[in-house]
Amino acid sequence: MQNVKARYTYLVGAAKSGTTKLADLLDLHPDVSLAKGKEPDTFAIHEVNESSLQQYDALFDSTSSVRVDASTSYTETSDTVDIANRLFKVDPTAKIIYLVRDPAKRAWSSYWHYIRNGVERGEPLEAISSPNSPHFNGSCYYQQLSAIAEVFPKTQIRVLFFEDFVNNTDEVFQQLLTFLSLSPVEMQHGETEKTKNKSYQWRGAASVLKHINPAHIQRVTKFLKSVLPGQVIASIKNSATKPVPSLDEQTYAQLHVLFEEDFCKLQSEFADCFLVSQNWKK
Repeated sequence: MQNVKARYTYLVGAAKSGTTKLADLLDLHPDVSLAKGKEPDTFAIHEVNESSLQQYDALFDSTSSVRVDASTSYTETSDTVDIANRLFKVDPTAKIIYLVRDPAKRAWSSYWHYIRNGVERGEPLEAISSPNSPHFNGSCYYQQLSAIAEVFPKTQIRVLFFEDFVNNTDEVFQQLLTFLSLSPVEMQHGETEKTKNKSYQWRGAASVLKHINPAHIQRVTKFLKSVLPGQVIASIKNSATKPVPSLDEQTYAQLHVLFEEDFCKLQSEFADCFLVSQNWKK
């Protein structure tokens, strides 16, 4: 069911691990089309059929040769095998990119992201420990990648450490372009600093926003970004939000235990899938 004119790349996660930055960088390439909205979540919800494919097709530039879908929802549930099968139906040759970071820190960031959006009510440790939560499932990297590898061959999968991507952005980016069979591009000075997607909480009068449907907030935000200068947007954001609470050592230790075995399995059984820069190796 693949679109014969395009190849697909699925940036499947993990959420809160630099996927926004990577998606925006890939979108700089002239042969790449990033899905409208970045995260359409299409096949986390819908089966692959003529109707869903038509809607999905409309999300991309029809002239692009590589289409990037950066839906992190594809690896935030226990249904990853089913989702991977849907992605395979769309394009069995698709490339899979999976960013990972310290799983405890990622889960903590995910929790506060959901708190900000008003869709999380539980206490941190209880919510993150729940096997049905996106905070827990999203940090079980081995569990998620194993499900994907049941469908896609490992040669079509690359895993990337968040820290390596941040520290060696240009080098890693060029290696990813090679993996995607895309020509190298020269990034302009400061290009890697344009996209940041930090976790934060609403504060002051803006606290009421956590009770509003996040989809409505996203639509208004997109509109404001289209009509207001970047400096004005930054000023509004700084006045309306505050950073999430720091992860203290005791809580970190408790979360670390939750994910330690899974993370060790990831590094062991998917070692050949990791994209690691030469600087990191040294």
